[in-house]
Amino acid sequence: MNQLTFELEDAPGLVGRTFEVGEFQISRTERDVFEAITMISQAYPEPSLPEFPVGIVEGFHVLSLIDALSTRAFRFNPERVYGFNYGLDRVRFIEPIRIGEPLRFGFEVTEVREKGEGYLIRRDCRIEPVEASARISFAADWLSLILPSRGPGG
Repeated sequence: MNQLTFELEDAPGLVGRTFEVGEFQISRTERDVFEAITMISQAYPEPSLPEFPVGIVEGFHVLSLIDALSTRAFRFNPERVYGFNYGLDRVRFIEPIRIGEPLRFGFEVTEVREKGEGYLIRRDCRIEPVEASARISFAADWLSLILPSRGPGG
């Protein structure tokens, strides 16, 4: 993994940078566990609805992956910086994602603005199939707030 580590003061220089994460997939086991712990399987107990493609991955499962996938590309120095999920401005589930489908995740840092002692960072995130295709399956504008650590070294 070629993860980059940044310091708090590096944040403004990230605007316009694009980051990509290597190939990943969502397995049937991962899908089933997610649906069980989030009670999706209770909300929709029918084994197969004709309206949904076979082997589809729940959209909120896909959304829940952006934090973990993002840290594969870069993170802020955990000894000096901590962050919070600040929210989402826009989320789109454009095309279904299926179990076992080879996927890639990437994002562009589109805005960094000062907020208190830290920075509010906007990332334009996307997940798309690895196969040569122009389709994006998922898109979200994700906001994170990063602040200087108050612990040892911060």
